[in-house]
Amino acid sequence: MTEISGSDVNKILEDKEIYDSQVKKLEIENNNKANVIQGIVYKNSNPSPIIIAIIIIIIFIVIWFLYTILLKPVLSGKWLSNNKNIWMMQHNIFNNNVCVRIYNGKKLIERGSAYFNDNIFKYGNKIGIWNYSDNIILLDGEGNLQRIK
Repeated sequence: MTEISGSDVNKILEDKEIYDSQVKKLEIENNNKANVIQGIVYKNSNPSPIIIAIIIIIIFIVIWFLYTILLKPVLSGKWLSNNKNIWMMQHNIFNNNVCVRIYNGKKLIERGSAYFNDNIFKYGNKIGIWNYSDNIILLDGEGNLQRIK
């Protein structure tokens, strides 16, 4: 049997302390790496609900804008009434207001603003229905307006 001297015991204790300190360092490094990886995963997880709401609102605004610019029917242009007056209309497609000027030949006889919603046209006391095929039928018996191409 081998006897262990005091110097051997001290050397073994020192080696154990070195080993323990290295193990602690490795544990700390592994914890730090785990925290870094967990932070990366957390940052790349689901986005904030506020960001999702903002993205949805932006999408709806873009869809509305594209509809308004590209697809919405427009009243702008020249229209001819039954009594041969020319109605010049300028349609603001964003708020549905229509600027109306009525000419008898070259003479301006009336001007004002109208409101247009869906296919209902209202100018002063005149109310009409636009059938989207270049005709506005006035409901008070004054006839209709037909778009001049």
